[in-house]
Amino acid sequence: MTATKSIMNRVTTIALLFNHQFVIFITEQRFFLADDNLRG
Repeated sequence: MTATKSIMNRVTTIALLFNHQFVIFITEQRFFLADDNLRG
């Protein structure tokens, strides 16, 4: 039981870290596109 719990915690941590990187990527892309539109 503890082994399964440990694995689930590890998977959750990896998923959260990956999601954080993905959010940063999307935010950077959005700012880049907005900046590009402002320049015309």
